[in-house]
Amino acid sequence: MKKLSWLWALGIAGLIALPACTIDPTYTRCSTSADCEVSEECFQITTSVTNGNFCSSNCSADSQCERNLGFAGSCMDPDGNGGICFQECVLDVDCFSSSVCVEFIDNTGFLNFVCLPQN
Repeated sequence: MKKLSWLWALGIAGLIALPACTIDPTYTRCSTSADCEVSEECFQITTSVTNGNFCSSNCSADSQCERNLGFAGSCMDPDGNGGICFQECVLDVDCFSSSVCVEFIDNTGFLNFVCLPQN
């Protein structure tokens, strides 16, 4: 009985010592830029297969884009107005539930599979 109580107390102490978890809003659905991190904006993306808003940031190189869910970030120019970071993917399950993995060709002709919002 003493061992069980000791283990239980250790488990509770471990839970108390855990840091609070927060969800990084990068590449998630948004309504306004206030839903995103301070350094990000809420971008609207419309393609032939998807339409929606997501949190991201402007970029000029892939190295400026955040990794997410184990996948690299990709800097792509969707409309000729400069690069935006997108999360790379292979399948829909690689993306947040509010996004789908699609083949996307940017304004420069660069093709990549990225998560696009499906709002």
